[in-house]
Amino acid sequence: PRFTGSVTKEPDAYRLDAQHMNGTDGHTMTLNAGDMLDIHFETKKGTLQLEIQAPDGSVLYSGNGQNATDFTLKIAESGSCAVTVKARSATGSIHIQAEGR
Repeated sequence: PRFTGSVTKEPDAYRLDAQHMNGTDGHTMTLNAGDMLDIHFETKKGTLQLEIQAPDGSVLYSGNGQNATDFTLKIAESGSCAVTVKARSATGSIHIQAEGR
């Protein structure tokens, strides 16, 4: 199977818990300038790649969950931020929650 686990997508949150994942998943979050994204990103097996894009298309974060598992990002401008996850034989979790509303 391409995906075994759970995904929750809300306007200000994205939660992915993968027991096994191959392929790509995405979500668009509606955020305000000054919002803080609390991010938990853990890769237990395989490869998980996370990218978060600002409303202007610039990359706010791109990484593989190996070096930083819990961190925050400050949103500089209001609008839609795109979250993209790419996985290859992956087990892990990505939890993103906007704070400051």
